[in-house]
Amino acid sequence: MPAHRRLFIASAIVSALFAGSPSLHGFDRATDLNRTTVVRFATDVLLPGTRLTAGTYVFMLADPLHAREVVTITSRERRDFVLMMFTRIVNRPGSLKAGDAVSFGEEVDGTPIVAAWWPIGDATGREFVYGK
Repeated sequence: MPAHRRLFIASAIVSALFAGSPSLHGFDRATDLNRTTVVRFATDVLLPGTRLTAGTYVFMLADPLHAREVVTITSRERRDFVLMMFTRIVNRPGSLKAGDAVSFGEEVDGTPIVAAWWPIGDATGREFVYGK
């Protein structure tokens, strides 16, 4: 194979790698091990042991390599820690829309309860465990 053809193929591969770069296109599934998801709530919602006021929050896995059940929730700027807890790994239901990041359970006193977090693109989610 001529040298100029090898150079052309190599530059095409490098260009394709840069086109898929997370710095150019947001989160990349291979590099976002924490499954970082930004969620905006229009109203207050409940999570086990806490109430989130309407606003934007960051959901992510605390330790994706060793404790995939532990979820951390922070403020949008990641300055304020809101919650860290063990969850249950559950399969994503087929009825859930592809872009849905959370699902809700029954309301308590008119406030929705966050039942599960669904990292975008994953076949599994994290179900929050509520006491009785």
